Order: sequence, then structure tokens, then C-alpha cells
Amino acid sequence: MSSLPLIALHGYLGRPGGWSAAMEALGAVSTSTELPDLPGHGPSPWLPRAQGFFGIVDELAERLPPRFHLAGYSMGARVALALALRHPKRVAAALLIGPNPGLVDEASRAERARWEEAQAVRLEHDGVAAFAEEWARLPLFASQRHLPPALLARQQSERLEQTAAGAAWAMRHLGLAAMPSLWPLLRRAEVPLRYLAGALEPACEQRCREAAALSEGATFRALPGAGHNLLLEAPAVVAEELKQLMTWSER
Repeated sequence: MSSLPLIALHGYLGRPGGWSAAMEALGAVSTSTELPDLPGHGPSPWLPRAQGFFGIVDELAERLPPRFHLAGYSMGARVALALALRHPKRVAAALLIGPNPGLVDEASRAERARWEEAQAVRLEHDGVAAFAEEWARLPLFASQRHLPPALLARQQSERLEQTAAGAAWAMRHLGLAAMPSLWPLLRRAEVPLRYLAGALEPACEQRCREAAALSEGATFRALPGAGHNLLLEAPAVVAEELKQLMTWSER
């Protein structure tokens, strides 16, 4: 059993319960596990005092144990990657599920900023329920449509636990447009990084493969037949990867 706690971060509009299937498959391999809500998430969202993406990441780090294993999915994976890069002495190893290390040109950033602001305004105007219905229909989640309806309903119920104000805040402050590009920092990564991506999301698979190639000791795995949300589509594989990462990093 690992002597270090495991911190696992959910994705946008998610809740800690999104990790439940993976954690059940993982079993007791750590002395403790913490599944915090990301800033802006949950029925009583925490809104950091800090300004800027890195400031928010640093404030989140203040709320975490002195040293830990780290995992993140999607938005949570981007936050986790930033945590590992900015606080390498705190993170023993990190499992990153479907992260985007950042936008590299200003035109893409400006386009993304317009899209994210439109989503935030829609949240504030239409409310969480209507927004969540549209969010579930994004092409990003097309690979989930074959999953059992009860599983999808549980995921949607977690989305409905958000507040419109909190989810809009998270879109504006933790969205891809707000995050500085992490690509230049990857060559100096001091933390063992393990990237996972579903092969049914080719763009993400390619980004993760390229990101892993930039950091010494980083590794990558693509999962055939799976898409963006591996917590939902392949929880047993996520558990397997976590177990291997935690065991390896404490040798």
C-alpha cells in the first residue's frame, strides 16, 4: 500500500463521483484518497481568491497534502499537469487522462476564448439543466452513446449538481483559453507523467503522444475502442494504470 495519498481531479461539469468506478476497481492501494471538487464546481462551489490560471493552480496546491500521487481527467488533467509542472516536489507521479497541454497560437486562443465565453453566457442565461443537455450532445462524447443508459444518466445527474454561476466561472477561468500553454514547460518536467487517451479521439491521442515525447521518463498509452471519458468508458484500465504508477513511483 502506498504511503502517499492519491488526489484525483474530475473534468468540467463533473463531480468526484465520476471517479467511483475506477476507485472501486483500484481498491485500497493508498493510505488515503481525496477527490476534491475543482474550483467553480459542485452545489457550493469554491472560488479561489487568486487571479489567472497559474494563480488558481497554486491556490489549489495550498489545499492539498505536502506530497501526493496525482490523477486528472480532461480539465482536471490540465490542472493536474500544471500542478505537477509548478510543484514537482509535491507530486510523486501523475496520471493524465485526455489532457490538452495548451493552445500554441494566438488565433486559436482567440477563437477558443470566444467559444468559451459564449458557453459561459449560455449557462448564465439558460441555466445548468439546458446547458447540460447541449453539453452531452457534443461530438466529444459521441463514443459514450453505446454505454448503458443508467450510466449516462448518473453522469448527467452529476452535471446537474453544478451552479450556473460556478460552472460559468470555471469555463472562464479554467478553460483552455485561460490556460497558458504548458508545452514549453514539458521538456523540464521533473515528475513521472503517464498520459492516457482514447483511440477514438485521434486529436487528443496525437497531442498526448507528442507531449509524452517531450518529457524524460513520460509514457503514453492509447486505449482502442474508447473515446474522451475513460473514467466512464474504461474505469478498470484507469485503475490498472493508477496502481502501476503508484507502485512504480515509490520504488
